[in-house]
Amino acid sequence: MEKRKENARYLNQCFTMMVLLNVIIVLFLTFTIVLTQYRVAAAQEAQKFIGTLKVMPERPEQKIIMVVFSLCFLCGIIYYKRRNEEEGKEKVLLWNVFEIIFLIFVLKELDMTYNGVIFLIVADMLTYVEDRKNKLIFLFISFLCYMVCSYNLVTMFIPLNSFETWVAFYDGETESLFLGVKTICEILNMILFLVYIVILMMKDKRERERIQLLNAQLQKANEQLHELGIKRPTHVFVQAGVGSLAGAVVGYFAHKYKDNPPVMAVCEASAADCLYRSAVAKTGNLVNVTGDLQTIMAGLACGEGNTIGWDILKNHVDVFASCPDWMSAKATRIYANPLGDDPHVVSGESGSVPLGFCFTALHDEDAKDLKEALKLDENSVVLLISTEGDTDPVRYREIVWDGLYGTDESLSK
Repeated sequence: MEKRKENARYLNQCFTMMVLLNVIIVLFLTFTIVLTQYRVAAAQEAQKFIGTLKVMPERPEQKIIMVVFSLCFLCGIIYYKRRNEEEGKEKVLLWNVFEIIFLIFVLKELDMTYNGVIFLIVADMLTYVEDRKNKLIFLFISFLCYMVCSYNLVTMFIPLNSFETWVAFYDGETESLFLGVKTICEILNMILFLVYIVILMMKDKRERERIQLLNAQLQKANEQLHELGIKRPTHVFVQAGVGSLAGAVVGYFAHKYKDNPPVMAVCEASAADCLYRSAVAKTGNLVNVTGDLQTIMAGLACGEGNTIGWDILKNHVDVFASCPDWMSAKATRIYANPLGDDPHVVSGESGSVPLGFCFTALHDEDAKDLKEALKLDENSVVLLISTEGDTDPVRYREIVWDGLYGTDESLSK
């Protein structure tokens, strides 16, 4: 979990650095060109320099206004999209169109002399492309757009003045300084973009490998069920943090019993119920949960869903549940103190919540509608997934021995 949070933090930091760097580059190029235009107008040798221009420039102040206006809207759209990820795909697509429009404004005002800002827009849009194949296709198309927006290619059809043309007005040392700053900034932008792509792809690769490993483990678990004379579970209850484990479990049983899949429920800590909120939003997009995410289910305190897992869950899960801490604590005590000859199980808080949700649905007077929705009855064969032991022995004893989050809690509260 910590590794996933670290990767997400690196992605956000890398993207933020790209935003800041591109703002600096665009403003640097714009003000350099504008100030040069003013100096040319005031210089004695203006006529000679103007003869080197391919096209006469427009009013300098208009260029500054248009660039600042476009940059502000571009950054505002990016910020808004990332703060409102629960919006549907149609709205995200609309915002992407506006991003492209303001990107074109920026490129036009810079006379195509810098197209690295395209990398920023690609990095932003790539975040919302869920499938790996689609990501690669999107990257390929973006690379073609980057090549098409090259100054040398565009000037074959449209006369434009390059940044190099403007700084040629200065002496050799100053010209080299300006060009050196531009080159360094372009290289840094390229490096940040490549780092961003590598982190994003590695994140997806690790999640795919994790799901494949879990599928192998689930195959063994299913074989054990057959050995016990259970042909198939009627219900599968699994917990979720980012959703990769839940995605593997749900995906396995949905594929294994595709003609008659079990009723599947995903249980989350109510303080970090990103998948539950995503399902309630009914947009098809993931909704992130921010804040302290305080819960005894530390292994589920993620708040940001995994796109690969979510793509499976949203299509196959029957019930998403936002579970309070008392529900998990009660299940931890039930595992530790079973009835009859049932085996004693040491299950940590994050591992216990599926049992807590199932037990509540069966026995809580306020959960009759939930029991009916889950189709639970005396013929049900329920498979519960527990993912951890007493990872926090002190907290485990507080729950089992001292009654932390006591059993008097119920859905009515």
